[in-house]
Amino acid sequence: MGASHTKIFDGIPGVNAFDLGAGTMYSIGNPNSKTGHYNKIISILANRDPSKTIVVFDYGEIDLRMHINRIIKKKNRSLQTICDEVLEKYLIFIDQIKGRGFNIIISGPHCGGGDAFTGYSITASITERNNACAYMNDRLSSECMIRSIPFITLFDIAVNQRTLYENTQLFSDYFHLFTPP
Repeated sequence: MGASHTKIFDGIPGVNAFDLGAGTMYSIGNPNSKTGHYNKIISILANRDPSKTIVVFDYGEIDLRMHINRIIKKKNRSLQTICDEVLEKYLIFIDQIKGRGFNIIISGPHCGGGDAFTGYSITASITERNNACAYMNDRLSSECMIRSIPFITLFDIAVNQRTLYENTQLFSDYFHLFTPP
């Protein structure tokens, strides 16, 4: 479940990918958020047997592309502080779903992509955004390990780890990786 980046899971036998629109880690646990992700997820899971369902959450791209660096600049706070606040909200929701008995996998953001000229990524340069993505994935990986939740990400291949620029040949557009990867 996630934003348009869930399409990467399309076509995998036994997997139902739910593109729930432009939701964020920050607001996923808010039943009154503009996107309604909380209510959509709860509704989808209501008819599923937790013992037979693995839920893969794929969030973070929109937080990184649109919000985190804007908030850093607006509030004059550190990258780590803002990312930690976003992750705290996300993980509270993940813990709630796990507490209902569902098995969970977290797919961390791959970031990369995007261009200031598209009008969508003007809050941060590509390297600033990818630096934030690296930090977020490191934290998510650690938090998932503590919770015994499997963690995956394509960040290591989508972004050159030395330059922090995206590997453009892997992207189908400014934001999405080719599928299947």
